[in-house]
Amino acid sequence: MDKHQQAGFTIVELLIAMVISLTLIFACASVYSSLQKSISISQNLSKAQESLRTAHYLMSRSVRQGAGLQISGSGTTQSLIVIYGEEADSHQFFGCLGEPQASGAKDTFYIKNLKNLYCKTEGGVSPDDELIALNVTSLAATFAGGVRKGVDITLKIDGMPTSMETDGFTFSLAMRQRILIDAGISGGSATSDGLSTNL
Repeated sequence: MDKHQQAGFTIVELLIAMVISLTLIFACASVYSSLQKSISISQNLSKAQESLRTAHYLMSRSVRQGAGLQISGSGTTQSLIVIYGEEADSHQFFGCLGEPQASGAKDTFYIKNLKNLYCKTEGGVSPDDELIALNVTSLAATFAGGVRKGVDITLKIDGMPTSMETDGFTFSLAMRQRILIDAGISGGSATSDGLSTNL
């Protein structure tokens, strides 16, 4: 029997074990990094969708109830102004900030600090600016074709998929209250189309 026989691993076995361990560690790190990136993209997309949903809801509520629209500015730094007509005095209309509106009140939607969508109500209870959507970098509006009782709005929001960050997300809104009044369905006057552009 050899008294010098040692129990344990040879250097070759240790090197093989280290290579396998390092390979597993790098694979885990790569999966973790990829997972972190996916989570970050998902969170940004979720925030962008929430901003888009909020902006769409508040803008559509104002436009549906409005008697007139104005678009001021040019390019991607436009403002959309919704003007409430005399119907607001006899019906319960709510502006972009959730406050009851009266005839002549205006909701103005605009980008402030090149990053966020704000709304300001003039002639309402509170004349303050209110942040309504985060990371909105661009607002562009054009009057919808046909009877010109609506508007096409394009918003660009950080965190949206690349194609939407480049082109933006466009949606159309109709001035439902004005259309019904002009059609004689809910009373009112058909004397004005209520649209104007200030550049």
